[in-house]
Amino acid sequence: MRKIIFSVIVIAILLCGCSSTKNIYSYFQEPKEIVIYDNGKEKTINKSDDKFIEILEANNKRFESQLVAYKVTLDEKTLSEMKKKELLIEFVYPKKIKTKLKHDSKEYDKIIIPLTGDLKSLVFYGENSGDFGSGYGPLLSPDEVIRLIK
Repeated sequence: MRKIIFSVIVIAILLCGCSSTKNIYSYFQEPKEIVIYDNGKEKTINKSDDKFIEILEANNKRFESQLVAYKVTLDEKTLSEMKKKELLIEFVYPKKIKTKLKHDSKEYDKIIIPLTGDLKSLVFYGENSGDFGSGYGPLLSPDEVIRLIK
């Protein structure tokens, strides 16, 4: 009888442990590369870099709640200014990706995620054309991501 109870407890623990693991790409697909813009400086991180997965995992933790569209848009001029004066990351994809966000579906080949400034709680899905449209959020604090890339 003890063996049966012990077996049931072990199986329950294993099932709970396995079900709590989370795919790090549950909010975005793995990009080809990550570009970091830090006050005018640009650095590209490829999949071969040790920091690549760490940055993705830390960034994924920021997506705790259902994303909602905000009435804030990101145009090419604003993005260019942000790259010069703020800290942000860009996920670059080799082809367009389609995703569903609450009441909206998006096609994108870039994701812009500001880490400082007024837009740091939003994410922008866009295309090479330069238009990133509405921001989605709210995202949690970027502190862990910032710590990894500084």
